Amino acid sequence: MNSISIILDTDIGPDCDDAGALALLHILAKDRPVRLLAVTNCTSNPYGNGAIDAINRAYGQYDIPIGMYDKPGFLCDEASEVYNKAICLGYENRFQYNQKAPRALDVLKTALQQAEDKAIVVAIGPLNNLADLLRDAEGRHLVAQKVKLLVTMSCGLDSVEWNIKMDIPSAQEVFANWPTPIIATPFETGEKIITGADFQSMSDDHPVRLAYRLFTGQDDAGRSSWDLTAVWMAIVGVEPFFSLSEAYDVHISDSGQTIYKPHPDGKLRFLLNKLPVEEIGRSIDSLWY
Repeated sequence: MNSISIILDTDIGPDCDDAGALALLHILAKDRPVRLLAVTNCTSNPYGNGAIDAINRAYGQYDIPIGMYDKPGFLCDEASEVYNKAICLGYENRFQYNQKAPRALDVLKTALQQAEDKAIVVAIGPLNNLADLLRDAEGRHLVAQKVKLLVTMSCGLDSVEWNIKMDIPSAQEVFANWPTPIIATPFETGEKIITGADFQSMSDDHPVRLAYRLFTGQDDAGRSSWDLTAVWMAIVGVEPFFSLSEAYDVHISDSGQTIYKPHPDGKLRFLLNKLPVEEIGRSIDSLWY
């Protein structure tokens, strides 16, 4: 089995599926040759850094590099702190006392410089950090040389998707100029896959379980699995749950709409559900610990 190098970029805080996706990454990596090179927080909210580190530590990972978006005011309101503040302040982590993480751009570049194999970048939030990477001359060169695939939870097949809507210019930059193939798991793929309805043996005080409890307002309510589908694709691939669409040329309109047209050499493919969504959700829920 070939090794898999992963960089995860997340907006952990506004929705609990980011916490679930980070946990799923660690769970899937347990029995696979996966190396998590770095995790970057694409919000300005400092509590996100601590939440990331606390979840990493819950799975025995204490030294994963973490970076933070360095421009103020982006997804940094109370609505973006439903659970990440509680995790940051309530669980041991490097950022518990409001220490800022290094700049995401620097962490991304260092991770790519040090990557032994070509990496898969998994983006499960707005694309501002990745746009900054492309706007940086060294960063753009590193993406071209050291990345083999971008998997992004973004795009709507028939709608303006939230991650794109939050920063349309960055989404336009990434979809226009990212030099590798892109697999997008669109809003419609994860919407009806409910996970977190049965956390199995996961302890009641696990930070991921707390994230879901605080976000949904109850225990084991479950939540749509947008971000988890991207992690699954990056580590496991399409089987057994998903399939890939035909190839498309794509651009993002000024309103945030995903405009896609079939093209044999298009760089974008969509991740689509193959099995019933209920079966996918139950199967992912069976993995929690």
